[in-house]
Amino acid sequence: MKIIVATHKEYPIPTEPPYETVYTNRGAELDDKAWCELSALYSFWKKYSPLSSDTAYGMVHYRRYFGKGRPYTGAEFAAVMQNADILLPKKRNYIIQNNYDHYIRSHSKANLDAAYQIIRRDYPDYANGIDIVNRRVSANMFNMFVMTGDFFEDYCGFLFGVLRTLEKEISPTEPRVYGFVSELLQNIWLERKKTENNTLRITELPVYYPEGDPIFKKGIAMLGRMVKRKSN
Repeated sequence: MKIIVATHKEYPIPTEPPYETVYTNRGAELDDKAWCELSALYSFWKKYSPLSSDTAYGMVHYRRYFGKGRPYTGAEFAAVMQNADILLPKKRNYIIQNNYDHYIRSHSKANLDAAYQIIRRDYPDYANGIDIVNRRVSANMFNMFVMTGDFFEDYCGFLFGVLRTLEKEISPTEPRVYGFVSELLQNIWLERKKTENNTLRITELPVYYPEGDPIFKKGIAMLGRMVKRKSN
């Protein structure tokens, strides 16, 4: 099992297996200002691909891990994976707005719509998942996951296939644009995998924040982005 911890700076990060630190701004092919933790994911994927289906791979963030009070250990992950194909963070519930409205209130609608257009054009088997995910009021967020190598390969192929095409078709001014878009793309990918495999085993786990849950800080930042977008 290998789980990368994506970071752009020195920080107290678990060093024991299965964790492996990958810097987003050290030799990465993708600019971390636009791609954030995805630049680490891309580097990792390209380094180890093709991945073994007998091994689990994943990604967490230097300020958020799977765990309760501390990051999960390799033994704890292995125990959970005995009965799961994919591990995800517990869903965020927005209650008063669906995923699409929540996104466009604080991020670029045009960029997200462009990504959806690419899916409909180049990945039509995934297109049904767009409306399903958009209408929901909850989603698996944070770009965190652990999954078997075959799913990891499939997910990265879809994710970076869409986003590298998006990179060619937009001129983004929004920081971390691909990181933001990718959170909904992960949920769309999951919808397709559920359709393909009705025995797919997905387990949701709690998220541990070494610095505390930043939900209020994120709420204030979202309001700031909303105000800025309206003023523009």
